[in-house]
Amino acid sequence: MVKFACKTTCGNAPKKRFLLEFNKAFAEVVIDFMINSVSDNFEWVLVGDKSIQGKENFKAALETMKAYPSKEMILMNIITHGREAAVQGQLLLNDGSRYSFADIYTFTNAKGTEISRLVSHVIKLE
Repeated sequence: MVKFACKTTCGNAPKKRFLLEFNKAFAEVVIDFMINSVSDNFEWVLVGDKSIQGKENFKAALETMKAYPSKEMILMNIITHGREAAVQGQLLLNDGSRYSFADIYTFTNAKGTEISRLVSHVIKLE
């Protein structure tokens, strides 16, 4: 089980709660939840590394993440507005590696029930 902390409040904000759950699923590699949360033409851009196109390629990328289990995730900020959102936090892996991330989400609609694009800025911390 991944230790999880969120330093921002979600209150009565459905998109923020959805992103909180999406990030928990990411840390715990809950593939079904994540695949069901993205559009068929989903794009995941890992800035400075690669771009992953479509649900099947996203699923394959998530499968590889199982080899790098997470120990802890801390979300510092979840910001939403219209069809866009941003999440900033840190992830600690079981091997002791720590990463800081900022993710920019684009939803298929303003309700924020399906993600069409995710741009991830990830930095390994010393």
